Amino acid sequence: MSNIRQTIRINGLKSGLVLGLIITALYIFYFYFLVDIAESAITLAMGQVAFSYMLPFFAITYLCFWFRQKIGGHWNFRQATTGIFIMFLSAYVVYLLGFGLVFSKFIEPNNILKTENATIQKKIAILQKNGTDPKTIQGVIGDLKKDFSNKENTTVIKSIQGIIEYIILIFVLALVFGALFKRDPPGIVAIK
Repeated sequence: MSNIRQTIRINGLKSGLVLGLIITALYIFYFYFLVDIAESAITLAMGQVAFSYMLPFFAITYLCFWFRQKIGGHWNFRQATTGIFIMFLSAYVVYLLGFGLVFSKFIEPNNILKTENATIQKKIAILQKNGTDPKTIQGVIGDLKKDFSNKENTTVIKSIQGIIEYIILIFVLALVFGALFKRDPPGIVAIK
C-alpha cells in the first residue's frame, strides 16, 4: 500500500509541475493578449473565459486522466483526492514562482499598471463606440481604478490570507475532482 501512496505523490507532483507551467504560460499569454491584441468587448470577454477558465479546465481534465492512467488506471476516492490535491498545490507553487515572482518582478515589473491602462483604454473605446454618455464612462473608469488600486496595495497579512483561502479552495476542488475521477478497481463495490 505504501508503494501506491508514493507513486500517487510523485505523479501528483509531476502533474502539478506540468499544470503549473501550463497555467503560468496561459496567464502570461493572456497578459499580452489583453495589453496588445484584444480590441473589442467580445475578444476581451472571450479571452478572459478562454485563458482563465476553459483552457485550464481542459488541462486539468487531461492531466487527471493521464495521472490516473500512470498509477494503473484505478484509484479510490481518497487516493484521487490526495493526488489531485498534490497536483493542484504544486501547480499553485509553480504559478506563484513563475508568474508572481519571475514574470511580475523581472520580465514585466509594471504588469498591473499596463493591465490597468490597457483595460481602461479599451473599456473607454468600447463605451464610446456604444454611445455611452461621458458621466457613465467616468464612473466606470473610477470603478476600474479602484479595483486595480486594491490589487496593488496588498499587505503581507492580505497575501497570507489570500494564500490560505486559495489552499482551502484547492482542497475543495481536489474533493470535487477526486469524486469525478475516482475509479475503484474491479471487484470492489462502493457502499451507497
